[in-house]
Amino acid sequence: MLDMLCLNEESYTDKRQVANFFLLIMQMGGTTGVILCCHSTVEEAKKLAPNCMKLRDSFETGSREYKRLQHLSMIFKYHPKFLAAGFFTVDRNSLLGIMSIVTTYLIIILQWYYNGAHKQSE
Repeated sequence: MLDMLCLNEESYTDKRQVANFFLLIMQMGGTTGVILCCHSTVEEAKKLAPNCMKLRDSFETGSREYKRLQHLSMIFKYHPKFLAAGFFTVDRNSLLGIMSIVTTYLIIILQWYYNGAHKQSE
């Protein structure tokens, strides 16, 4: 039991790197899920106005249902947008932007790591 608590530094570092990797995967998975849900909600909202207009035409002009569907189709012309703190819209393009930022970050970290390893070997 005591030897499990006394991990050498190398195995601790390896385990920490694996844990960080899985943490990154979980974070990206959650973010991807939220972004795809926002995108699909906006896409479905875009379909509602034409559907309301088609359904409205099946009712008699001036009827209560006709007026309600007319009002509803006017509301759905302005489909929802999901914003991230008012800075940018959340859609599939956001996902590509996040992936490019993470990739750039990982490349910079790898360059620092290999430059440090190269300097230590000299």
